[in-house]
Amino acid sequence: MKLLLSKISVIAIFLLFISFNSYSTENYKKTTINGTECYVYYVQPGEGFYSISKKFATTRDDVVKFNPETKKGLNKGQKIYIPISSETEGAGGKTVKEPIKHIVQKGESLYSISKQYNISINELKELNKLNSNSIKVGQLLIVGDSKSKEIEASANKIEETTNKEEETKQEDIVKSESKAEEQKYTIPDDKVVIDGVTYNTEKYVVKRRETLYSISQKFNTTVDAIIACNPNLKSLMKDDILNIPMTREVLNVVDEYEAENKHIIINEHESNDATSKELNIAVILPFKLEISGCQSPYADYYKGLLLALDSLKNNGLNANVYTFDTNGNTETINEILQKPEMKDIDIIFGSDKNEDIKLLGDFARGNKIYLVNSFSVKNREYENNPYIIQGHIPSSIFFSAASKHLIEATAYKEVIFLIDNQESNDKQEFVNAICTGLKLSGKEYKRFSFNDITDYEVLNSSIADNSDIVLVASSSSKIGVAKTCAIATRIKESNPTVNVSVFGYPEWQTYIKDYLDTFHSLNTTIFTRFYIQPTKANWKDFNKNFRYWYGEEKSSILPSPNVLGFDTGIYLINGLLRHNNNFEQYLETIESQSIQTDFSFNRISDVGGLVNTNLYFVTFTPEYKIVKEKVK
Repeated sequence: MKLLLSKISVIAIFLLFISFNSYSTENYKKTTINGTECYVYYVQPGEGFYSISKKFATTRDDVVKFNPETKKGLNKGQKIYIPISSETEGAGGKTVKEPIKHIVQKGESLYSISKQYNISINELKELNKLNSNSIKVGQLLIVGDSKSKEIEASANKIEETTNKEEETKQEDIVKSESKAEEQKYTIPDDKVVIDGVTYNTEKYVVKRRETLYSISQKFNTTVDAIIACNPNLKSLMKDDILNIPMTREVLNVVDEYEAENKHIIINEHESNDATSKELNIAVILPFKLEISGCQSPYADYYKGLLLALDSLKNNGLNANVYTFDTNGNTETINEILQKPEMKDIDIIFGSDKNEDIKLLGDFARGNKIYLVNSFSVKNREYENNPYIIQGHIPSSIFFSAASKHLIEATAYKEVIFLIDNQESNDKQEFVNAICTGLKLSGKEYKRFSFNDITDYEVLNSSIADNSDIVLVASSSSKIGVAKTCAIATRIKESNPTVNVSVFGYPEWQTYIKDYLDTFHSLNTTIFTRFYIQPTKANWKDFNKNFRYWYGEEKSSILPSPNVLGFDTGIYLINGLLRHNNNFEQYLETIESQSIQTDFSFNRISDVGGLVNTNLYFVTFTPEYKIVKEKVK
């Protein structure tokens, strides 16, 4: 089976949510819309533009053209019209899709053309039988995404049968450009000369409503410099690709925009270096497909992982993905590990059960393969296995790191612990650890047990004017949140000169919908392994892409398994792709800029694995800002 990525093959015993079978379209009703023959089709559950475009050999843009209401997505049962793609009879009576052709313009490269037609550089080279990335102005390229042998075999014939006028026009273009180039030295496609100085350029994808001026301001350059890098630019539209000159001023802001996952694209020259090694990836998870109606977070994780692989195809990813359903059975894992292809795997994304991690970990160590544990935070196999990558900070490290950072952050504040004897204080162990740390640092603190009005009055009377206090809750439950916030609000209202803050727990994220305004009012901070900032561009882009590929919304579970699979895949697979020989150094030195879960890996011992030690302190400020602080 083929995955949704070009140059990435999926060898799997199943696919969870996208069917890649060949479909017969002969039985669909036909109608004519604006002179074009179309199929009448009803969207099936779980279908998105990708699966429909594959089923009918069409594109998303063509579907939207005949169904404008689908621009924002598809709905189950929706009636749509699918344009029937034009076909021509090839040699020997074989049916061949009409190839799309492109004439190379000045300033274009294989990379910019690949982005324009949503095709990989390698596919372009295959379709046009190119041995290098070198192309000439006026050259005719086939840019269709079909890889059929009939088209490949007829590529030369198509070029030969292009009408004489077009060929003559191309020759004139080539001659005139060549003559002009003879009068000056040659500048590579990824360089530009401005005021006599040669600069490298990077590609940038134009956003909606952007102008040359706003882009020049974004990159601290000038409109004239951008125009100099894009001599054929006549107008500016969304998704246009611009060359941005990498002047010293621009380089100062590039890292910032890359960190926010903006559309600064890696040069094709770098991408080609990454294709020298084919990656073999195994996904071994308990999808439990045999259980009817089973809603699996592992299936959602897998969806996000596939999106990550699709994103990395533009960076030159060339990989085989082997996917297996363990059905929650350890014996099934034993059978999977006996398969011959497993010996050539580079990385395994594995299960979360202790016995499964032990089994997969032993196999990984014996074959020097990396095993990723993205789910379990209590398993400790990483302590004695150098080939295990612990994707989330383990519980044994998580709470001690959080308490240490809280003590440091409250060095000049008064710490007050709120203990509710009528509520389950499920964070009592954490509270005790903070108290011990405060004692060791010589810092005083207060503990208050509240049951009635008398307890509150004792607490309120103990707070000095103009003080800066942090109220630390002892419960993660919704009732605990309600009581803590109620007491904090009363203290704030009764003591206008007192600066009041509240400290809560990861579980409080599930109550944000009900308590967002209260959290902001009380300058509330929570610590957590994961957090999505809803206003960030990378989160919005992920949602858009997810709906596009799968025709559905992401999982509502926290943390989102869809985003976890995406973040993990982007960081780890990109590390293997770009830094295969120095993968561990990459993990230990290069921090991620993820949507939900960042990665900061450390090898905690000589015999242990690589552990993600990243956690966040997320603060909801009174100015209605959300500050997401990485804690190392």
